Amino acid sequence: MKSVFTKVTAVAAAVIATPALAHSEHNNMLSGFVHFMTEPDHLAVSALVATAIIFSVRKVLAKRS
Repeated sequence: MKSVFTKVTAVAAAVIATPALAHSEHNNMLSGFVHFMTEPDHLAVSALVATAIIFSVRKVLAKRS
């Protein structure tokens, strides 16, 4: 029962949640991209995601050969 409640709660939160307007000053793609590439916290997360993707791809390719 707890698992079903957890899933229903997660789905409800995803459906009901409104987008954060923390970056409302970025009204076009270029300003949003510049902001993303100049903020240290955004770059750190990007580096972590890129590292995880590279690690995963190398692992999959190593299993194939």
